[in-house]
Amino acid sequence: MIQILKSVLPICLLLVWLKQAAAVPYLVEYSGRVSSGGLPFTGTGSFRFALVDVLGTTTYWSNDGTSAAGSEPASSVSAEVDDGFYSVYLGDSTVTNMTAIDESVFDNDNLYLRVWFDDGTNGSQLLTPDQRVASTAFAARAAKADKVADGAITESMLSAELLNKLLSAAAGSAPSGMVTVSSGKFNMGEEDGGYDRTPIREITLSQFFVETHEVSKDTWDSIYSWATSNGYDFDNAGSATDSIHPVCQLNWYDIIKWCNARSEQEGLSPVYYTSKYHTTIYRTGQEDLQPDCVDWTADGYRLPTEAEWEMAARGKLSAKIYPWGDTIDGSYANYNGSGDNYESGSLPLTTPVGHYNGSQTPTGDNRANGYGLYDVVGNVSEWVFDFYDVGWYRDEGAALTDPRGPDAGTYRVIRGGSWGSAATLLGVANRDFGKPSSKSYSGFRCVRSK
Repeated sequence: MIQILKSVLPICLLLVWLKQAAAVPYLVEYSGRVSSGGLPFTGTGSFRFALVDVLGTTTYWSNDGTSAAGSEPASSVSAEVDDGFYSVYLGDSTVTNMTAIDESVFDNDNLYLRVWFDDGTNGSQLLTPDQRVASTAFAARAAKADKVADGAITESMLSAELLNKLLSAAAGSAPSGMVTVSSGKFNMGEEDGGYDRTPIREITLSQFFVETHEVSKDTWDSIYSWATSNGYDFDNAGSATDSIHPVCQLNWYDIIKWCNARSEQEGLSPVYYTSKYHTTIYRTGQEDLQPDCVDWTADGYRLPTEAEWEMAARGKLSAKIYPWGDTIDGSYANYNGSGDNYESGSLPLTTPVGHYNGSQTPTGDNRANGYGLYDVVGNVSEWVFDFYDVGWYRDEGAALTDPRGPDAGTYRVIRGGSWGSAATLLGVANRDFGKPSSKSYSGFRCVRSK
């Protein structure tokens, strides 16, 4: 079996032009990964390429000029593949069986790259899905290049994914839908709390980004649909009271794989791997990932560590029970008996994500915490990455800088309390846990390292 793994570059399709004496040919730099028999392929691969429309029924260009209506070109281009990785310049007519790309091809708004791969054993096979080419995502690469006038490229011309990447790269700006939690120290735990959350420890964390809202059902569905068509499997499809309510009825494994799928779908680097060697992206089955199975430097989506979750939940406050202080009533969060207008009906009795924004019932102020996070306690409890250990806070070997929890365990940590919890269980230091294989009413929110 041959399958595409993922493009290597954060922006895998770049329209570039190289300054030449007589003409300015358009090239598309494409980097990707392929596997054969479930393993990264190494050797000389035969590739065929076509630029097609969104339906794949119109061909605008192909490597040898023979493709019609999205069909496979007759001739192939050879490229060296190392551990699954390869890179080519489409439109480089100096390469055998590669034709130049006419400028008019990029007048099409919905342009996709279709790729066929032959490993020399299984024959030529179509790799799916077709890859979107954003013609405005370009770079000038040469000692001398045509100058792009100021203002020639506007924000509206960029795809949401590319704009997100550019903004994220600028001065550590948070990606869309996220806020920055700056590096620093905070006191984790509760002095007079239960055994599993004492004693208080001063924790140092690196900067990270965290979503302001819990993941909603409609966000879950959009990635889930893509993932199930691209090599991912899930134990549960997820459910919710409504599309704008937090998704739940998932297990921990479902969420971890979904985070990887979201990263791949957006062209980011996946975070979770099946082993410490980081060779196989975690896409299928139930893997009890240890901290060294995680690429903590990747720019993709992941669950927060327990320490990251608590730092973000505290919202810059210290020694407080809740994200906003030491008192609670029904205007602050969705808990058992909070009196919101979703208290009756079928389970789960959740409120829409971000519901406590000043328009909630019972009437109250905007209840986002100091970082701008909504529902960080109540509504649905939230899975985090760490294994649960009742004595972890007392472990002298527990890391105090970017801790990632124990190396092994039976359960995973759940935080924040839910719509079914008593108000007293919504404290930011409270710890809960669950079997990672158990489907539950817990949900989640994502973080990113960069």
